[in-house]
Amino acid sequence: MELDLSGSTVTQAVARIQDALEICRDESLDIKIDNEAVKLNVYNFLRKQGMICRPHRQGPENLIRVKLEKSRRAQRRREGEPAAFPAGHLTGQAEAEPPTKAPPARPAKPRVAAKRQAEPAAANGRRLVIQRDQIGQQDAGLGAELLEAFLERLEPGAFEAIVLAHRGVRLADPRYRQGRPLAILKQKQTAILACARSAAFYGVSGLRDEAVRFLDLGEAVDLGKHDVVWL
Repeated sequence: MELDLSGSTVTQAVARIQDALEICRDESLDIKIDNEAVKLNVYNFLRKQGMICRPHRQGPENLIRVKLEKSRRAQRRREGEPAAFPAGHLTGQAEAEPPTKAPPARPAKPRVAAKRQAEPAAANGRRLVIQRDQIGQQDAGLGAELLEAFLERLEPGAFEAIVLAHRGVRLADPRYRQGRPLAILKQKQTAILACARSAAFYGVSGLRDEAVRFLDLGEAVDLGKHDVVWL
């Protein structure tokens, strides 16, 4: 089965994929996407659903092939299928008698629970990548206000890190919009990472703030290690 999502937003794409997964009975589902950001978000969504999928390019088009039959088998293995017959029926044995009660055990001495070491956040870290200084392509003032409103509603600690790339690095500039976007980011209790190359291009690299770390984009975003949401 093929599904063409050209021109779809992330929300529209996810909704159509959910409908397709419910009705598709083929061994695989080929999804055609014309937007790189939508492709990455769709790929992350499918992986979270336990789907076995592989992104690739076919000429100018982005494709994601979902291997439905393998995904279904993997899902059944995860859920655990009951045995076809009870163990006693396979051997012809009668049901075992209930075990005799053991004498009550002595109460164990209370032990102080050892502190569990937290796993490295990078192994399962969610990262939000902001590629623009506004939402939308038309009115810059409205787009900047919409982005600020979005960031204000963002729950503190919702992401391990917020990554600023391309025009998004302007949010790290204390001169941009009187520093309001940077002040909002600092309230989110998360690391603020800025692409060093983008910062140099837009003249932000010289405006150092202790809350912002400048580094290579490939170091800030690792698709094999991070759960990435693109904005």
